Amino acid sequence: MVFRQPVILALALCLLAGETTSRRRLLDGTLHHLRSGSEKEWSEFPESHAGNHLALNFIAEANRKEQTLRLRQRDVKENWGVFLNDRKLGSLFQDQNDLISYWPVAPETLVSGNNTLRITPSGTGADDIMVGDIWLDERTRHQILTESSVTVQVRAVGRPVPCRLTIVDANGSLAPLGAESDRHLAVSTGMIYTGDGTAKFGIAAGEYTLYAGRGFEYSVAQTHLSVERGASVKARLQIRREVPAPGYVSCDTHTHTFTYSRHGDASVMDRVLTIAGEGIELAIATDHNILTDYDPVARRAGVRRY
Repeated sequence: MVFRQPVILALALCLLAGETTSRRRLLDGTLHHLRSGSEKEWSEFPESHAGNHLALNFIAEANRKEQTLRLRQRDVKENWGVFLNDRKLGSLFQDQNDLISYWPVAPETLVSGNNTLRITPSGTGADDIMVGDIWLDERTRHQILTESSVTVQVRAVGRPVPCRLTIVDANGSLAPLGAESDRHLAVSTGMIYTGDGTAKFGIAAGEYTLYAGRGFEYSVAQTHLSVERGASVKARLQIRREVPAPGYVSCDTHTHTFTYSRHGDASVMDRVLTIAGEGIELAIATDHNILTDYDPVARRAGVRRY
């Protein structure tokens, strides 16, 4: 009777570990070098490559509920489609950063038996990419990105300050985050601009490095995050001005918003947060053929004084 409680606890932990493992499985752990076009994009890429597309066959059961495909990508410039059993899941992010992406797999997309994942370019433009480290997860993207949470506070000289947060996994890949852009946060894969130095976001369990910075004039702080399933992790970081610039103004003389010029992917609210987070004091809007005023939006976001 003395050992009953520890035995039950150990059994529960084993079942939990088994449940976590069974929820996702590795389909392909290799990073594949694919090439679109007849010539390599940059001289730094090797002549040899794995072809102009990836075709991955795997065995699975038909899915009655939504699942999630996870993959790693890098150096993507052109449009590359992601297809599962000839159903398009979407396109790789046109981003040259090393990042992780999640793709919803709608019910009945998987079939019992053999399944085929294809990643193929939609054009013939020169593009050398790396793609792979592919997993299939029985959970939805929302479930994955809300299984744990991180709360961050960044200060400079003891006060909260707008800044940029960057979150990468153990491989250095930008990590997907369970947060949405609003008037306080501008969110993209592995990156958050915060207007007041604070942020809370969901994230998949794992090992991460968190960086905080504020443009070229400030230091960069970093900390390691070990995030367990169901955990709520808190991090506090301090940055400081490294480059005194009395008499000078930090400028960006060429900025766009998708809101007005349909250029880039930042809304006007995202843009004022990124400007404040990078320590830009004078930003000049260059939305095409449109006179854009950032002032009222910056006031709503609470970053006008920066």
